[in-house]
Amino acid sequence: MLSVPILNFTVHVPGRAVLTYFKALEKHDTNRALTMLDIPHERKLDGVSDDILSGAASVPKQAKVLDSKRVNENEYDVKVSYVQGSDTRETTFRVKRDARTFGTIQKWSIKVDQWPVIAIDAGGAPTAQLNGVSIPAGETRVLFPVTYTVGFNSTYLRSDYQTVDVTEPATTSDVHLTGKPTKELTKKVADIVNKQIDECMKATTLMPAGCGFGKETNNQILGDVKWKVKSYPHVTLENGASGIEMAPTNVEFTVSGKQRDAVTAFESTFTDTVTTRMRAKVRIEGNNVTVVQEEAK
Repeated sequence: MLSVPILNFTVHVPGRAVLTYFKALEKHDTNRALTMLDIPHERKLDGVSDDILSGAASVPKQAKVLDSKRVNENEYDVKVSYVQGSDTRETTFRVKRDARTFGTIQKWSIKVDQWPVIAIDAGGAPTAQLNGVSIPAGETRVLFPVTYTVGFNSTYLRSDYQTVDVTEPATTSDVHLTGKPTKELTKKVADIVNKQIDECMKATTLMPAGCGFGKETNNQILGDVKWKVKSYPHVTLENGASGIEMAPTNVEFTVSGKQRDAVTAFESTFTDTVTTRMRAKVRIEGNNVTVVQEEAK
């Protein structure tokens, strides 16, 4: 049976703490990895889970201790090399003696003053995907050194995925995602716009309130007019300066009624075709889609 000093030297040396941490990352064992860190306690750790580690683009492998230098009685600087992806890297960790030492057996932990953070700007989307796991957009704390994939793929918006290499603690990696409209969103917007137009067809005046079209005339309109749709808009969505927009498109209507000529006072019936160029702004909040029509200039 090994004596305590020998056990400390062979198992609980500072370098062993770093190797244990790296092995936990390689095995996607979040709990084990966290036990090897002396790191500020945080309740909200949306970016730290076994699923996120298992979905990582790369985690460190083949870790080796290159050097271990004593800083003081309770701290060492441990230099390790490891392979991540196709790269071989070297990093020095500050390792400290754990105050929660069990009996005479020493336990060492990697000292981390601040969590590394990935700050995700999802362009207004409430969530994003970190290694395929849905998390809230904004700042999320993560483990290191790990290569993460960030993006989102929702019903109405999808982004390109970006790779983020988190190699050090106390760092913030900013990720800006731009949501691109999906086919589902295009269909949803088309349905909403068509329903809005159908509602506008109930109007009895030449300038329907709240609708992005109308007809001007100098003649006096006698009674109500009647609107009909000749062709609905062809909806194409694009990323505009203020978010998702419906590209300008033509819409055709007919409007009919009775009028009195402004010059001759002659009364007649009329049926005119009205062509308007329409656009719209699209707002998405969760699963709710709002469309505000505008007349294109």
